[in-house]
Amino acid sequence: DIPNKSEHEQLLIDEGCADIGACDSLVEAIVQCLENCPTDVRAAVIQNVLVVGGCASIRGLLPRLALECRAALSKIPAMATIADRIRFTPLDHTPVTAVWVGASILAHIDGGADISLSDYMEG
Repeated sequence: DIPNKSEHEQLLIDEGCADIGACDSLVEAIVQCLENCPTDVRAAVIQNVLVVGGCASIRGLLPRLALECRAALSKIPAMATIADRIRFTPLDHTPVTAVWVGASILAHIDGGADISLSDYMEG
């Protein structure tokens, strides 16, 4: 276990995302996520970034995050071609409730598999 990590961050680390869980900034986490994506889906991913939670409502956060992501991606040769494609997908509702709304929609989709806690923990 890593000291000073939230339960969610610890879960990410335990699930094999240690590199992302150890990022010092949102920009670093976004870049790391893109690097972990297959090359052929990176452009689609970078055009559909969602920032959710209370801090996503901070005035000026998304434009600044986009600028910093562009700058960071431009410095990486394998990412430079997609750097200008970054787009934060606008939400139809407040970012604070976005995760709950998404989970509610997912829970009501027919055909989805139910996963118990024990199944999840077993991998």
